[in-house]
Amino acid sequence: MKNQNPDFKYLFVPELHKSKRWHFHGIGVNCDKLKFENSGIVKNGKEIYNINKRSFKYGFTTATKIESTEKVSNYITKYITKELITMSKGQHRYLYSKNLAKPQSETLFEEDLKFMELLLTKNKNFVKIKKVKDEECGIETTYITIKKTE
Repeated sequence: MKNQNPDFKYLFVPELHKSKRWHFHGIGVNCDKLKFENSGIVKNGKEIYNINKRSFKYGFTTATKIESTEKVSNYITKYITKELITMSKGQHRYLYSKNLAKPQSETLFEEDLKFMELLLTKNKNFVKIKKVKDEECGIETTYITIKKTE
């Protein structure tokens, strides 16, 4: 696909089925030269496409147009599951193209995090705070997403 689309950018997350077969969920951009064919299927009001077998020869594909970056982010991250983390300990849990911009992130200490939460909850227009607790090991993770202001 990179040969056909040199500026192709992607992020793929593997998922292991109960049948022990792997498949991938992912997002891609700059793939204009791939031949998408309408599958004739509409799911949740969205048309489903397949990549033509001449463009991609390595298996079955389905694709939809991205309408919401937040929804697609949630879709991709749900596949980084506890099972994948256990199975791939010490390994990459996703595949990505080298031409992707790297995200900026920072790890805060607990006292810094409490201050950040207090400060950021005052303006909910540009901040999203999500707490996730793993019941098995008792670890709570706080994700703070700050939206860029215009």
